[in-house]
Amino acid sequence: MISFFVMAIVAATLFRGSFEPIIPIGMGLILVFLLQLAFGQAATSQLLREYEQGTLEMILSTPLSAREVAHGQIAAAFRQHRSACATAFLLLWAGVILFAWQRPPGWWLWLIILIAYSGLFLLQLPAIGWLSIWSVVKAPEPKKAVSAGFFMISMLPALICGVIAASVNFLCWLAGTGFPLGPHLLVPLLLILAFGNSVYWLRRAKREVPQELRLFAFRRYTPHEPTTFFAQLGKLAGRCFATLFLRKKSSL
Repeated sequence: MISFFVMAIVAATLFRGSFEPIIPIGMGLILVFLLQLAFGQAATSQLLREYEQGTLEMILSTPLSAREVAHGQIAAAFRQHRSACATAFLLLWAGVILFAWQRPPGWWLWLIILIAYSGLFLLQLPAIGWLSIWSVVKAPEPKKAVSAGFFMISMLPALICGVIAASVNFLCWLAGTGFPLGPHLLVPLLLILAFGNSVYWLRRAKREVPQELRLFAFRRYTPHEPTTFFAQLGKLAGRCFATLFLRKKSSL
């Protein structure tokens, strides 16, 4: 369906006689966004199913290591979405070729940005997969943590870049000067933040998942689920209130 939709738009654009680089780039970015949103769910769906059925500990009792089990989940997600990944990558490189062919103003900078983003796309997918698995095995309620990898890898760098741009804009407004951060500075800054963020979470998740996965498999046999940070704060507040109330009552 995705391939048919892409071919229909390309055919309609060629029929009109003009094919701008923004067309394949826009379709590629939309497809990348949808893939990133679905990849974390695909990487954790079978893991959650094995956990609910009680067969995850049986898998971990085989000669396979915990790292190999997690890697198998991500490899299965890649296999499930490989056609869409290839389509998105080809759309991005179609934009690269069109920029190099038509050479609009500032084409060389956008050419470098597109090439860098295509590499970032290939880095973000495994980072989302590993971080989603880590979030699921670490969270007290695993089903609610499926989208954590997508948020931390895809959305967090954009939020940080937006905060930096808004802060600089506010400071320049206070100083009475113009806004210095245009698209030619914001886009490279966003790519640098996205690369660093993906590498950091990918390395950390790969290190933490093998240790947490075995604890996650046997969590269903523990008498109590691990409490969250806010639950611990609530318990502490309740104890303090009970202590103060009992002291006041005893003094009366």
